[in-house]
Amino acid sequence: MGFDEASGRPTFELTLGVPGRSRGLAIAAASGVPAHVTARARSLLSQSFLAIDTYLASLQHERDRLREEEQALQRLQLEARAAEGRAAEARAAFFAEREKVKVALAEERERLRARAAQRLQAALGELEEARQRGEMPGKRRLTTIRYQALNLQDEEGRPAGPAPGLAPGVTVRLAGSAMEGVVSKVAGERVEVLVGSKRLWVEAGACQVVTGKPGRAVATTVVADEQAAPAELKLLGFTQEDARAELERFLDHAVLTGCRHVRVVHGHGTGTLRRMVQEVLKAHPAVARFAHPPQNRGGTGATEAELE
Repeated sequence: MGFDEASGRPTFELTLGVPGRSRGLAIAAASGVPAHVTARARSLLSQSFLAIDTYLASLQHERDRLREEEQALQRLQLEARAAEGRAAEARAAFFAEREKVKVALAEERERLRARAAQRLQAALGELEEARQRGEMPGKRRLTTIRYQALNLQDEEGRPAGPAPGLAPGVTVRLAGSAMEGVVSKVAGERVEVLVGSKRLWVEAGACQVVTGKPGRAVATTVVADEQAAPAELKLLGFTQEDARAELERFLDHAVLTGCRHVRVVHGHGTGTLRRMVQEVLKAHPAVARFAHPPQNRGGTGATEAELE
């Protein structure tokens, strides 16, 4: 028969197959039997009965502990199933979001492709119109057209035009190079830029306003680097990409320091470096002309250029 240890009262529940402790003395004490009577009765009990009662008490305690652990395990199982459900929902949401991103990237790729095609057609149309008028656009104009055709940063899809904020004293970067200078004069679509000690006339569309740099007054004298740019650059042993980066830095430094003539040694080899050098020189707005020197100065293993 069940017994509630906390209240000292029977629960009137019968549990089969489980031995129980004798609660007679406890019930007698709770019912008002004098204490000396219950104490005398307890002293008359045999030691074996007391040992069995102690064992049954520890067994009851162990059974209660196991029941509590079982209940705790059930709670943990419920929490684990809930966490598994949340993880499944999060996984489904992740895959759904990934599909949305894929679709968005595909749409953006198509949009950029269409915009690039549109601007390419506009650039080709401009070249065709110039050809029909009997004009041959110069190198700077070709660089500007190329920059405008490839500039896809305009999110509104508007044609790339002159950079906003062009005014005397504004710091700009020239398209197609890492050169920076200060605008000294704006004449319609043409801009005069002071790069080092040189004054270059470029298309307005080839000027990118450099933010975060304070503009300098036009009347301020720009002092070139005290160390003159090397007249010669050797690219032997460089990879094509490393050689391209070195050549672009070399040309920009030469312009800033006022060097008029430069020499690039690329060697003969397979001709890969030679073609790369010619490609960079053609695209650089400060290069007026270039050619291979005579055989006694390197011939086709070197290229000499004249800077404006």
